[in-house]
Amino acid sequence: MRALFTEDAVYRFHPWEDGASGHDSIIAAWLEGADSPGSWTFERGGLAADGELHFVEGVTRYPQDEHDYANLWVVHLTPDGRASSFTEWYMTLPRDAA
Repeated sequence: MRALFTEDAVYRFHPWEDGASGHDSIIAAWLEGADSPGSWTFERGGLAADGELHFVEGVTRYPQDEHDYANLWVVHLTPDGRASSFTEWYMTLPRDAA
């Protein structure tokens, strides 16, 4: 995980919140909301970049739930390829819309 993020990185699970700042806070937040292994899949869609700003589009599927999630990740990457900022945007998709 430390190889993915800068020491002062900010990870926002929702765009309107302050998010988790720094390696230890990001790790703690991930572990607090961790999904069980094998309980989901992710299908990457489009990728785009403008300088250090990158965008990833995809769909997260939870087979045991009645909804899937459309995802947009907004990521600022440093020249060494680590994220200094990561913001998740997601919306619930009805199962028949994904």
